[in-house]
Amino acid sequence: MNLRQLLLLVGAGTTLVKSLTINELRKNMGLGVNLGNTFDFKKDWSETVIKDENAPLWPDSEVTVKEAIEGYKQLGFNSIRIPVRWYTSSTPSTKTPIEPNLFKSVDTVVRTIIDNDMYVVINLETNNYYMNGFISEDEDVKSETYDSYKGTWKAIADYFKDYDEHLLFESMNEVGFWDSVWSSRTGEGDRQKAYDILRQVNQEFVNAVRSSDSYNAERWLLIEGYASDPILSQDHFLKITSDPVVKVIVSMYYYEPIEFTVIDKYANWGTIDDKKQLNKIINDLRYRYVIQNVPVIITKYGTLIRNRSIDMVSNYITSVANATTSQEIPSFLADHGDFIDRSQTPLSFIDESLEEKFKEMGKRFNPPSSEVTEEITEEATGTEEEVCWSLEEGYPCCSSSTTKVSYTDEQGEWGVENGQWCGLPK
Repeated sequence: MNLRQLLLLVGAGTTLVKSLTINELRKNMGLGVNLGNTFDFKKDWSETVIKDENAPLWPDSEVTVKEAIEGYKQLGFNSIRIPVRWYTSSTPSTKTPIEPNLFKSVDTVVRTIIDNDMYVVINLETNNYYMNGFISEDEDVKSETYDSYKGTWKAIADYFKDYDEHLLFESMNEVGFWDSVWSSRTGEGDRQKAYDILRQVNQEFVNAVRSSDSYNAERWLLIEGYASDPILSQDHFLKITSDPVVKVIVSMYYYEPIEFTVIDKYANWGTIDDKKQLNKIINDLRYRYVIQNVPVIITKYGTLIRNRSIDMVSNYITSVANATTSQEIPSFLADHGDFIDRSQTPLSFIDESLEEKFKEMGKRFNPPSSEVTEEITEEATGTEEEVCWSLEEGYPCCSSSTTKVSYTDEQGEWGVENGQWCGLPK
């Protein structure tokens, strides 16, 4: 049996590839960024497709997929979240297929991200059809809504099943709340019922993915916090979704205080009290979840730029990135082209000082790149071929001398590191 045949067996459902622990995942994900205004808007994908990494990623830019992903990595990011609106129709049903061109386009980006040894999260951009359907008093409507939701995730899971744990799935986006059931503003309604509905939706997501095969059996999954709110999601009415392999992560956004981040008026941020509020919320999340071995990811944070000084904006987003990542909570900058210039290569932050800060944080929070490891190995041994012989086969060399032999063929001995095959030094 050669290596390619063995890889096919692995993809078919064997368990030779080591599963990532949450500590490994947190360490490897480092700083994250959202690929906003790319797949999260209404578009007829039957008219276009992103065929490969050399195709333009955005319709108004000549920047290719490869250049964009490499650009994000160069700016200090090691993870990318891809929000996806999977349907053009506002009322998808069990009979509504996902456009193949959209699958192909998202796949091209996912593959390029993983090829760059980065991590990627893809979600389901839900809409009012789903949110209203989940609580409909018409049982036929409710049943169709859940069937559509489960069917969509089963289709997504099946399509991407052979990607390893560099790929994570996220159940939905920030609309996971029901004000007509319970109002968080007034306290009126049935609070427990509202949280129970969210738990059921998250449970159907987990069940749908786990019913698929290959890597989906142990893939890390992000379940939505209540309204994606970092305070409401700490409520003990929120029960963690059941999972046979216990690999779920609570996801939420960070846009506190909304007077600065969301409301379009003159606003200030950066006082001692502002930073105390940030640190308190993050510390509370850590005590509510992280120290109890329930991981958390902030899938979006950011702020409006209008009517705010660039220094204040820079202070805010770097403070959030530092506060979350240093507390073992990976976070993803919300960018739609407001912070990062997508019009030319290499990608760059619109503000140079902000770029310097993110590059510096990337060095602190991201794992060392394989390129750095190879440079160190080459300097220590004299020639790359002596140690990293597996490069000729398209695989990296194992970085640890303690990595166990998992397979041997005519080329040499193979091991597994971080869910990937590597060649052991001869």
